[in-house]
Amino acid sequence: MRTTGLAIVILLGTNPAAWAADVLHSDGRYTQTASGMTFPRVVDDFRRGRIVRFLRDGTDESVDFNRTTPMSEIAATVNVYPAALGWTERSDVRSVDPCKWQFQQVKHGITVVHQDAALIEEAATKLIQNDRTYSGYRAKYRLTDTHFFDGSGIAAREDVFMFCNAGKWTVQYTFDYRASYDASGAIARFMHDLPLTIRDSSI
Repeated sequence: MRTTGLAIVILLGTNPAAWAADVLHSDGRYTQTASGMTFPRVVDDFRRGRIVRFLRDGTDESVDFNRTTPMSEIAATVNVYPAALGWTERSDVRSVDPCKWQFQQVKHGITVVHQDAALIEEAATKLIQNDRTYSGYRAKYRLTDTHFFDGSGIAAREDVFMFCNAGKWTVQYTFDYRASYDASGAIARFMHDLPLTIRDSSI
C-alpha cells in the first residue's frame, strides 16, 4: 500500500473541508494546473495509473506509475504539494528546517499506514536533472505490503524521497517493491527521466 497525499494531509491537520480525494482521468499527458508539473503516460518501463486530487484547490495531487515486470514490480507514486504544508502554521517549529520537519511527518505517516514498518536507512540526498540540483531527504523501510500487485501480502521495501526546493513546491516519490529485488537502478532512472516541469512562479 502506498503512503499518499491523503495520509500527509490528515497528519498535518489540514482543514477537512478542503479535502477532496477525487480520482481524475486523463488519456494523454496530465499537468497539475497549480504547479505546472506534467506527468506523461509512460516513463521508462513505468506506465501511469491513478491520478488523485487530495485538496479541492488542486495543490495536493498524486500520480501512480506501475512497473509490472514479473518479480521486479515497482509501485511508484509521485506527490506534488506546497512546500512545508502545515509548517507555516506551527510557531513551535519555526526554528526547524521546514523540509526536514515535513519529511518527519511523512515518515510518521508511513508507520501509521504500515504498523510493522522498520526504518532501515535515512540520509540527505540530491536529484540532478540537466543543470539543476534538488536537495532533500530519503528513507528506506522494511515492511509487509498487503496490497501488492497480485493482492497478496509480501515482504517489501518502501523508499521515500522528498525534495523541497522545487520552487514553492515539495515533490515526494514513494516506491514499493519486493524485498528480494534491488530496485535502486530503476528508481534512480525513473526520478531522472521524469522532468520536474514545475513553474517557479506558481502559487
